[in-house]
Amino acid sequence: MAMTHWYFVLAPLVVLAVMSLLRFKGCGFHPSQEDGYGTAVGDDSPVAWFRLQDAPGSTVAKNAVGTEDGAYGTAPSPLSAGPPTWHSPAVPATSLTLGINDPDLVPLEHEDPYDFSIRVEGAFAKVPADVPALQDLTEFTLEALVYPDWDVTALGSYYCVLELAGMVPPALLKSSGFGLYAGPSDTQNPNTPYSWQAWMGVGNGFQRLEEKKPYTPNDPNNPNPGPTVSKDQATYLAFTFSQSQGQAFLYLYSNDRDLDYVAYELNPVAYVPVVAGSVSQGLHIGITAQGPLFTPPPPGVQIPLLYPFLGQMCNVAIYNQVLTQDTLRHHATIAFFVDSPGS
Repeated sequence: MAMTHWYFVLAPLVVLAVMSLLRFKGCGFHPSQEDGYGTAVGDDSPVAWFRLQDAPGSTVAKNAVGTEDGAYGTAPSPLSAGPPTWHSPAVPATSLTLGINDPDLVPLEHEDPYDFSIRVEGAFAKVPADVPALQDLTEFTLEALVYPDWDVTALGSYYCVLELAGMVPPALLKSSGFGLYAGPSDTQNPNTPYSWQAWMGVGNGFQRLEEKKPYTPNDPNNPNPGPTVSKDQATYLAFTFSQSQGQAFLYLYSNDRDLDYVAYELNPVAYVPVVAGSVSQGLHIGITAQGPLFTPPPPGVQIPLLYPFLGQMCNVAIYNQVLTQDTLRHHATIAFFVDSPGS
């Protein structure tokens, strides 16, 4: 069945009824205890799920649904800004913070083992390159809860939520796989506001999937802002792609977003997946490795790390199917609402 736009918009009476039962959760990652976010994600069978709720001091990013865990790491300080054309945020002192339980994010009355996140600033979780569940993905959904806290008025940089990339010979740079980023809304103009973006390997490089626009980007008078990034706002992100149907969608939800504008259809590209036996850098969460890709790297050669995410994140999930709009709506809703006291 062809996938259609996903809307959170319900009939007004239904909205009023729902809102009478639910309290808006604000800017935190607070799954309801009765029907938690973890239960909702697990029931939909991700092939990889990194909750990023590991205890302080952990070196392993536990995969909740598979045997292939990730490893936490921190890039050497300082982390440079990389090439000027595709600007990476410079990080004077890199850091990784695990097991965050900030009262501003996690209300004490809902404190439980699922209410933790990590904060990365030049840090990451890396998953090996040879995970079968992450190969040959041509129908998939990516999903994450993120909390960007970089200066969104300092324009021109790119920030990586996650990337799974490989090399298609004879290319020397990453040219297969996919990534979820924040970056300038106009890739030709770095001085444009930040937007959430999906990128994919096309055989000779990575290419952004542009949004189909009935909306006017960067127009303050237009109620549809596009997939803009809001600083200090917990955001639900999802990206779905179907090669067989030639369809791709980007979804985002945060408490400052008009409920009419949470789904964006993307123009698909000639996507090349990371396949078994290919040269791959594996899955990076919170940063990306930049080519050329070596397997293994020659002695003394360190693949540079670029595009660090600055902020908190948790519950990075990958599915080998296109989740329906209703399923994604359920995930986003349960991530940002809890039962009202006495309900």
